[in-house]
Amino acid sequence: LTLQANAQRTLTGTLTDQKSGEALIGASVSVKNTVKGTVTDIDGKFSLLLADDEKMIVISYTGYATKEVDVSSISNLELAL
Repeated sequence: LTLQANAQRTLTGTLTDQKSGEALIGASVSVKNTVKGTVTDIDGKFSLLLADDEKMIVISYTGYATKEVDVSSISNLELAL
């Protein structure tokens, strides 16, 4: 019996408001088509463990349009909504 471990990587990032530049606290950051996710902290920062085949994340926050982001070649995401 061999257990095959999926290669994993950590995606970190910061979400801010495009107009004010203020941190978005409690924004939802999840892996597309999964239940895996997290929320941003008081500084708008998040960290999410991704399997190698998880390339798309979905970011949602009340009052903002939901965004899908391709993170296949990104390890640190700076995004203004």
